[in-house]
Amino acid sequence: MEGEYVGCQGRPPSPNLATAKPRTPQARGANSFDVPGLNKPLTVQDLEESRNIYNVLPTDSQQPEILQSHINNLAALFVRNRADGILGIHLAHAHFAVPANTAILGANYDKPYCYNVLPTDSQQPEILQSHINNLAALFVRNRADGILGIHLAHAHFAVPANTAILGANYDKPYCRWAKTTAIQTIDLSNVHGHIFVLTDHGFHPYEYQTGPSPDLSEVNSTFLPELADYLNTNNLSTLVGLQIIGQSPAHVFELILPLATVMLDVLDLNGCVPARQTGWKFEVENGEPRVCKSNETHGRNANGHDIFNEVE
Repeated sequence: MEGEYVGCQGRPPSPNLATAKPRTPQARGANSFDVPGLNKPLTVQDLEESRNIYNVLPTDSQQPEILQSHINNLAALFVRNRADGILGIHLAHAHFAVPANTAILGANYDKPYCYNVLPTDSQQPEILQSHINNLAALFVRNRADGILGIHLAHAHFAVPANTAILGANYDKPYCRWAKTTAIQTIDLSNVHGHIFVLTDHGFHPYEYQTGPSPDLSEVNSTFLPELADYLNTNNLSTLVGLQIIGQSPAHVFELILPLATVMLDVLDLNGCVPARQTGWKFEVENGEPRVCKSNETHGRNANGHDIFNEVE
């Protein structure tokens, strides 16, 4: 038809969102399409206003259902204006009161950052022996063997808010208790990381240990970058963790308790069978890197239950 413009996919041209102007005099002026954080730079006042907006929103359970007819109409509106694939709709709601002088800021991460997003050991695949051998060579080459080892990254339970997993060693009998501990009660001057996982921000501990940090002065400065590169290159960052290894020669079973774990010498246990190896350490033998025998293994009740002191 003469005078009719047909654009790509039959859509008429539309103004760019950043330069769009109100279509009618009844609109509230040029600022109607200036959206802070979308097509307009943010200011401190915008952040303060976002807190005021959030704090008067109802919770999701207080909001009524959005009628399907409205959702369908909005779908047509978004597609008609070529906003689909970029923008969508959201159930406006709040979860808590935002404190004064704060705003809600989100960030995306590709790798686990805390214990509560790690899979259980049964959900993790096996670590290939070829990777274990390569890591043994990497640790020995950087003189990290004897101090650091690798650990099957995994979780057993959800760690409650405002707590962290803190371990402590005992001698009679030899064991390591690790339990959820209120963060405000932890003496940070006498605590160090125990098991670490590679995140977008580098290695980060998800279990801690009481006592002084180990002496890492003899470990090559290239060790952590080289280890991170190997884990990233081989997609192992969510499978293989870094662990400060205990100096006891004991072979221990890790037993799962409610919100805690305990590691005990297998010689002190009855009615417990091995389930899965979770820790590896390395050493040098005749000038060559060597993978030591399993020093940490999950233990399981002979009746097949993973969790001990569970009431049946």
